Amino acid sequence: MFKWWLLGFALVLLGILITLAGTLYESYKAAQEGRYWHGRTGECRENVTGGAAGVVMIGPFPIVFGTDVAAVKLVIVLTIVLMVVAFVLLLLSVRLL
Repeated sequence: MFKWWLLGFALVLLGILITLAGTLYESYKAAQEGRYWHGRTGECRENVTGGAAGVVMIGPFPIVFGTDVAAVKLVIVLTIVLMVVAFVLLLLSVRLL
């Protein structure tokens, strides 16, 4: 019989590893480009443009926020993919019971 708790543990571990890898990658990239925050003036050394976005899932309802339209669109697509994967896993778990 398939052990569902093992799949859940593996997915949580995978999420933690992806988050850690992304954090390390962005830190390395920022160090290579020479960007740093100047504490006294509160300014960045380089004028860096970019966007940030995020999503908060409260049950089945996503709350999407962001600073850039392109970043928000990407987060919306990823949220839809996440919801489809969660729905498929729900159907699989009900079907096997």
